[in-house]
Amino acid sequence: MAPRPESPFYNDHMARQYTAYDVERANQHLDKAGCTLRDLSGFRLRPDGRRVALVIEVADTPVQSAWPAVAERVCAAWRDVGVEASLRVQDADALFWRRLSNAFDAVVCEGGSGVAVQVEPAYYLPASPLRSSFAPGWAYWYLAPSHPLAEEPPAPARLQLALYEKAKATTDEPERIRLMNQILTICQNEFYGIGICRARQGRAVIHRDFRNVPALMSCGWEFPDPAPGNSCQFYLAPAGRGAVAGPDRGE
Repeated sequence: MAPRPESPFYNDHMARQYTAYDVERANQHLDKAGCTLRDLSGFRLRPDGRRVALVIEVADTPVQSAWPAVAERVCAAWRDVGVEASLRVQDADALFWRRLSNAFDAVVCEGGSGVAVQVEPAYYLPASPLRSSFAPGWAYWYLAPSHPLAEEPPAPARLQLALYEKAKATTDEPERIRLMNQILTICQNEFYGIGICRARQGRAVIHRDFRNVPALMSCGWEFPDPAPGNSCQFYLAPAGRGAVAGPDRGE
């Protein structure tokens, strides 16, 4: 999981690490982890004799209707290397509370595209119990150390949080960028989330008589589009003016 190529924080190594499909190498890593023995069904066994298993949870909603099928392919890839991966499809509200309760093995969820890493960094460091799905307990510790689900994070994550506090406090833009890049480097090294696909660029249809629309506009939860495009300045061309070529059309 990494910022998009359009982001000033894009890092090609971070975006591509561990994405090659290599069953042989995956098996080697699992063998090195000590899971060399298998049961009669071919699943790997832990040192205590139990299967190496995980449940991957996903919400089934109209907006995310393709996610269960994608998650099943992920489960199949795990099973190919001897890990008993099963899929749990459920209501979005139920999964919302399971994520907040830290009551899951793995979850399929959106990841920040990273164009505005400074605005919403929780996909890259444990700052939100919901969005930092890789470690809700660490995020609770950051927000409220006395929370019953809080877990003190290890040194790399604590360093990230300290760097983020500095980044929020400084008014020096180059310094803030430097600090955020340090945070992302730690995220890259710790490999919190497994990115499996990147959202496509969005498209919008603009009427030929609708003018002053930006050619490009960011879209996101924290970026309340289309308001930052100054939509109060959009206008309809007077009748009879016809089409206008060039950037003024916003196409």
